[in-house]
Amino acid sequence: MNCTTPEEMIIMLIGQNRGTKNFIDKSRLIELALENGIEDVSDKSYKNDIAIALAEKIGYAELAKLASVGVSSLELQKKFGITNAEVKKMADGGFITVVGTESFRMYGKTCRANLYSPYDYFKSEEEVINWLVEHSKKRKEK
Repeated sequence: MNCTTPEEMIIMLIGQNRGTKNFIDKSRLIELALENGIEDVSDKSYKNDIAIALAEKIGYAELAKLASVGVSSLELQKKFGITNAEVKKMADGGFITVVGTESFRMYGKTCRANLYSPYDYFKSEEEVINWLVEHSKKRKEK
């Protein structure tokens, strides 16, 4: 990802058209903007412009939550050099936040994978490694 801030990533993710129902569509963004008193939006407005105006009104974190945008486990694995099991362990331990799910087709089935907060993607590598080291000996109790 070429984003330098979580806010930039949120706008980029909202602007993407992945052809999936996981992400917020333009009509829903317009609806949210109007609900929040942003009057100068229409079907002719760019999706990113609507998202930025909305984020400035309600906050980027709230917009990300409403839009259910996040990063995949794979993106976190690549950035921090960790495994999917470690990503799940961090989520279970409350160190990172699951913000939604993403569906995809594999082997003829529809599968779902967690999406994690864009703010978690911008944690430092040192924070992530320290957390994993501190929690390496603790076993998950059920």
